[in-house]
Amino acid sequence: RRPFAELNSFQIISQVGMEGKRLEIPSDCAPIWSELATRCWEAQPHLRPNFSQLEEKLKSAEREADR
Repeated sequence: RRPFAELNSFQIISQVGMEGKRLEIPSDCAPIWSELATRCWEAQPHLRPNFSQLEEKLKSAEREADR
């Protein structure tokens, strides 16, 4: 299924860029992934994780999966 399939390109730009619309996070999504997605979607750039933080979060998730 394509995200925002019911919208054309201009509607997507408007709703995501101007109105803050985001994809629905599935209820069965692991908390680590839903938290990461939500943080990456922050409207204020300084609240989003930087690449070092993303890398650490992904490595942490990998370590957890290996247990």
